[in-house]
Amino acid sequence: LIRLCKANGFESFQLLSRSLWEWLVDNDQQAAGALPRQLNQFNLYHAKHSSGFRVRAFELLDSLFDSDVRPLIGQALLRSAVTFSPNLTSVFRAGAYIPRSFIRNSFIPVCPKCLTESSYIRQYWHLQPYQSCHLHGVKMLFHCPSCKADLNYQESEKIEFCECGYDLRKAEVAEAAFEQVAISKLVSEGESEKALSITN
Repeated sequence: LIRLCKANGFESFQLLSRSLWEWLVDNDQQAAGALPRQLNQFNLYHAKHSSGFRVRAFELLDSLFDSDVRPLIGQALLRSAVTFSPNLTSVFRAGAYIPRSFIRNSFIPVCPKCLTESSYIRQYWHLQPYQSCHLHGVKMLFHCPSCKADLNYQESEKIEFCECGYDLRKAEVAEAAFEQVAISKLVSEGESEKALSITN
């Protein structure tokens, strides 16, 4: 969504969400009422009661894209009735149930090497067990090396930079332990043969 803002000349997500809301009002008022205005609330599982109206809003917005790709629904975390214990609820995405307690809320770490290669936030960075980059074998960056603030692109609406202006792509990163990389690989790829091969 941040990249969508930039590509369409919006200075912030709030300006984009206002335009999306106005478009939805013209097309489906109930769906418009379910559209959140803050980036950190813009996921389907955040809907307080029923996510039906929010799903409808996402489907309408996905219809604005040129191809058959459904980027919003395809990337969304859905509410799930599955529980891992009486108090451990889950979310659902791409055929997998994820304990909701695994979802990071207050900060989202980044891999400077990944950002250098391609400037977007990977979804698995939002999961707490993901501590090291499985692609580059380095520890994730949780705090800005310059101002020491927790990194949270959902608050700053910046991908490559900290709120203080520091370029996160230039940050030095430490090599990660093999075990951390193996866990991160399982988080990102699941129990595929490719992911499991690193432990053999």
